[in-house]
Amino acid sequence: MYKIMLHLAALLFPCFMHSFSFQDFDSYQDKISKEEIEDKLKYLVKAKEAQNYFLLTDDAFIIYASLEDKQKGQEEYRLIFGSAGILQAPKKSLANCKIAIDPGHFGGGYSHLEQRFVEICHDKNIITFNEGNLTFLTALYLKELLEKEGAEVFLTRTKKAEGALSQNFFQFLQTHPDLWSTQKTLTQLFRGVYNGVDLYARAEKINTFKPDVTVIIHYNAHDSEGEKYTSTTDKNYNMVFIPGSFGEGELKEKKARYEFLRLLVTSDFSLSKQFSKIVLKKFNEHLQIPSVTPSDGARYLETASIEVEKGVYARNLALTRLIHGPLCYGESLVQNNLEEALRLSHLNTEIQGHPCSSRLKEVALAYFKAIQEFFVQQEEI
Repeated sequence: MYKIMLHLAALLFPCFMHSFSFQDFDSYQDKISKEEIEDKLKYLVKAKEAQNYFLLTDDAFIIYASLEDKQKGQEEYRLIFGSAGILQAPKKSLANCKIAIDPGHFGGGYSHLEQRFVEICHDKNIITFNEGNLTFLTALYLKELLEKEGAEVFLTRTKKAEGALSQNFFQFLQTHPDLWSTQKTLTQLFRGVYNGVDLYARAEKINTFKPDVTVIIHYNAHDSEGEKYTSTTDKNYNMVFIPGSFGEGELKEKKARYEFLRLLVTSDFSLSKQFSKIVLKKFNEHLQIPSVTPSDGARYLETASIEVEKGVYARNLALTRLIHGPLCYGESLVQNNLEEALRLSHLNTEIQGHPCSSRLKEVALAYFKAIQEFFVQQEEI
């Protein structure tokens, strides 16, 4: 499946990915200090194998296309150290700021294909909802709050059961009949191919918009698979992801090495960390649910992430890697915690005509308050 996705990437990504060159970073020559690079590397490198693609000397940071090139001394790019650092222009208010929002997943009729739904049998009733709808309605309300303050807001998707691609899943399959010969299920094709291509399209749209900050909205689940219904858990927590934690084989592609260097030399990593800390604080305050801890047993936090501080993790997800500028990838609440599921499924309000739980407005308000505080802090720098 991974080979199929890479084949599709070669065919499709040039259609919506801007060209890139390591020379984009020439303006950072003689400005970034070695100490600054060393500090970021602690959060950007998860696997020891990643060191095959770079070398840190006293004077420079060097990128290589492969271990063989590194052994031969064939450089892909060399960044000379300086000491000036990178200055960030402050923002004074939300008015005229540009905010991008990505409502995670698809929802609607695709929720079972993408396996992002909750169905819990409780008191002879079925609690049912899906993450794609939750994120979309949360994004709509957050957009409404931000626009009232004068911000310009961009959503990567504007309807339930859609992504960022112009083709829906079944139209996509019609134009790529070779996928049918793989003998994969529709769910495998959706999750392993279509979703990956759609994520690139989301990142491209956001980068074209050039936001001051990006919010990626998700809701969490904890060991949620069951034989018939979603299994429940007593766990409930919040967490946030920022860029980093490149794992085994994740620097093989030139585009990945480009983004890796971008995170090292720009202020994107540092500002994402600053913004995401605020988002997590607002989650905890407004939702009255704590940050995740190691004892909660979310295994991917150990295997694929690097802890920056409690509840804040670097993780090399497609969007944390590809989106430029400050960002927060939010994972609020645990949908299959029974108490939380009851709250999320309780339709006691509406957002732009869509019946929903007031819990979604609480989540949107937490993001809104975090964005407000982030720009106030920027003003004070």
